[in-house]
Amino acid sequence: MVIFVSALAGSLSASSAVLAATDPREATYQIGEELVSLVGGRFEEEAAPGAATKVVTTLVEEPVSGDLNGDGVEDAAVWLLHQPGGTGSFLYVAVALNIEGRYVGTNAVFVGDRIVPQAMRIRNGVLSVTYLDRSRDEPMAAPPSVPTTKQLIVSGGVLSDVP
Repeated sequence: MVIFVSALAGSLSASSAVLAATDPREATYQIGEELVSLVGGRFEEEAAPGAATKVVTTLVEEPVSGDLNGDGVEDAAVWLLHQPGGTGSFLYVAVALNIEGRYVGTNAVFVGDRIVPQAMRIRNGVLSVTYLDRSRDEPMAAPPSVPTTKQLIVSGGVLSDVP
């Protein structure tokens, strides 16, 4: 995580400059312990050396712009679909902070498995994401139909749920 935080201390460091991009669709984000560098909105790698199974992460929709770290510069928020090779299609939300005109990705926050993204909005430094989910008693085979909203903030370069 030091890579991302170092870029927020005032200027891009040498290590973070490598991970910075001119477009949030090309930024590097952190999903769990893995760094995912998008190229054309997509990341792909073998699940294990020589494996036929691929880990694929894709940008689901166009990024949404707004100031998330209070510096007066528009940052970007993205939906990321992470498919590590099983039956799950895990949706995450991440932010690309605009640091000196370059986008530095944050950690990705898990939103749900096989959910349906609906909307994303940035207002007063808060990222609100709306999506369709299932109720707790519904099986994963049921289509998502429960409108749900999650609010997130960036603090110290880390994206997290609003307390």
